[in-house]
Amino acid sequence: MTVSPTLIAAVSAATALLFLLAVTVFSQRRRLRQMQERLTAMQQLLEARAKQLERATKSIRDEGTGDELTGVTNHRSFQEILRHQWRRTARSRLPLTVLMIDVDGFKQFNEARGQQAGDESLRQIAVTLVQEIQRPGDVVARFGGDEFAVLLAETDATGGLAVAERMRHAVENLAMSWGPKVAGQMLTISVGVATTVPSPQEQPSSLLATADRALSSAKRNGRNRVES
Repeated sequence: MTVSPTLIAAVSAATALLFLLAVTVFSQRRRLRQMQERLTAMQQLLEARAKQLERATKSIRDEGTGDELTGVTNHRSFQEILRHQWRRTARSRLPLTVLMIDVDGFKQFNEARGQQAGDESLRQIAVTLVQEIQRPGDVVARFGGDEFAVLLAETDATGGLAVAERMRHAVENLAMSWGPKVAGQMLTISVGVATTVPSPQEQPSSLLATADRALSSAKRNGRNRVES
């Protein structure tokens, strides 16, 4: 059987066309795969840079707002947050609660155990207080020395007393001993609680002063207690 040259030429042309098409498809797929790999690499790079930017932004935002020793909010930032929450809750007519907290006998603890132990105890107490707040808007701050302050927005007196008692109990359970020189003595906290529905005619300092008076009463009445 003789195959005509025309048929042979047609088959050859079709084969060549199919081969060219296969090469083209393979080349296109390879380019698409390379583009996808480049896009993935670029996406990973952008995500890494976004995380770096987020960390840098957070660092800038947090600079000057955190207490260097304990890591909680510092005094100045707490006052700013309190003023903001005061204005907000004054508009919404919702309660605002502040806890003033003092570490009982901290000076004697420092003398018995040393400054390093004293600093570590403040860090532990700060962590413990933070663990007892339950909402993102609640704030724990180191108010100065061995004194802390807690801001509880939209929290009434009953809720504030409950949080204060949980904090007092949690610190007591840390069982931080004064050391062998003062057997049986443990670090505790006294807490003063004050609650108000803010008014535009009043200042946040009035709420702090009320909480501080309650704290003084707790110290006078035996320490390791909560009063409002």
